[in-house]
Amino acid sequence: MIRIPGLSSARVSEEIPMPDIGQLLLEPFFFDTDIHSAYENGSEFQRKLIDSIPDLGAYGHNVISVMCEVRLLGPDFRACTVPDEDDVQEWHIDDESGIDGDSQYNWAHPSDRVHLYTNQTSAMTEFLKDDLILTDLNPEDFTFNEFMGQFKRFFKNEQPKTEKMPPNRIVTFENHLHRANNPKNYEFRYMFRITETNRKRESGEYNEEDNNSVYVIDFDGQESVNVHREDNKVTIHVPGSGLEKPQPKQWTRPSTDNQTNTTEDEEESKVSTSSPDAFFQQTKTNHEEDEDPYVIEDENFNNPIPEPTKYSQAENVEASSPNKFFGGVSDNSIPNNPKEPFKTMNVSFLTWNTDKIAGATELVKSAPKDVVGVICKGIYSDEVANENLLTFFKKMPKTVELEDENGERIKSSFKYDFYDYDEKIGYFAGAFIAFSPLVRKSLKPGHSYKVIVNEQAEYRYIIPEDLRVTIPEDFTP
Repeated sequence: MIRIPGLSSARVSEEIPMPDIGQLLLEPFFFDTDIHSAYENGSEFQRKLIDSIPDLGAYGHNVISVMCEVRLLGPDFRACTVPDEDDVQEWHIDDESGIDGDSQYNWAHPSDRVHLYTNQTSAMTEFLKDDLILTDLNPEDFTFNEFMGQFKRFFKNEQPKTEKMPPNRIVTFENHLHRANNPKNYEFRYMFRITETNRKRESGEYNEEDNNSVYVIDFDGQESVNVHREDNKVTIHVPGSGLEKPQPKQWTRPSTDNQTNTTEDEEESKVSTSSPDAFFQQTKTNHEEDEDPYVIEDENFNNPIPEPTKYSQAENVEASSPNKFFGGVSDNSIPNNPKEPFKTMNVSFLTWNTDKIAGATELVKSAPKDVVGVICKGIYSDEVANENLLTFFKKMPKTVELEDENGERIKSSFKYDFYDYDEKIGYFAGAFIAFSPLVRKSLKPGHSYKVIVNEQAEYRYIIPEDLRVTIPEDFTP
């Protein structure tokens, strides 16, 4: 049986922030430098990386060496590995036991221990994600090159999952298969690697004069100087063809009038929102696709208020029609297509999430995870009502508090307003209370809260005293 471990079985440290690349260019470069010499001559950051490896030297290896360098990589120019003829992203196993011809290359069993730290680039080192176990193969029957031929065929046919190592963390691995990737951009790569191995040749002492240059390798295996340091001077050579000049392009001044130039197709695709028919052609906005559509307001709640979500409907409900979703009787206490602007809305539901409203069938999941939905039922189906909703949302105070059973209050704010349609409960409007990270820590799982808003304001929600929302027991701040 051959078992090659994947990245999931490697040890990954906590994130260690990397200093600015300008500082790292001035710090010592190490090439197979003895751990003691590297620690003595290293920078504060390099010593911090060494100190962040909890069991360094505990496995009895007779050589612990350090490699550290900064390179400017570019497309087709990499740090150290030379690609195969048939695979420009070659797989390999880090192992130094046989580099001097003094021992068998023990590729199939854990031997060397490698601790690797790099920054974020477009060409992160890539590992097999999970362990590769080949029950029908014996390592004694294959040299490493023969096994890699088998593996490449396996990889091409089976396409096992891979995963790139995380940046700014020390990844500790042994006989893990991994590969280099071709950079997509010109970018600095900082690499700090400690290798624990067994070999006859000792690692070297740090000598600043011998460690003042680093090289890059192109796809033909040719090395070229990349970073060279002298007294008070660092020279960086751009690999390959180097800096490409952008294509010339004319800048044009934006139009100062209110009209913009559009094509005939764009004109035909435009829909005026000044008429009710045009408004009902609008479709729902799917906020799950947005990274973060919710405005986190500052302490004074003065940030711009986002536009509410608009609904789409299958039928036009006349302004004078009774509310057929509530027994066919119009409830005057609920805004019902008002021809005059309304300034209050009676809250009908408080819910931890809009998809949990009792009796609802198909609500738009436009709220983020873990929010309080303040829901008001009504009929908002013509242009006048929609304009009144917009006015209400924009003028209503955004401050809100949650009060628990003990009277303790948590200050937050309405983060997003909405109105929509549900097949069973009809039209509804309201707001989401989405919590900032600081406020989330104050929420207590399983606790019941009442929503407190300013009832003295000109535009306001009216929330019954007994209407409360309960934070789920499994809620994690």
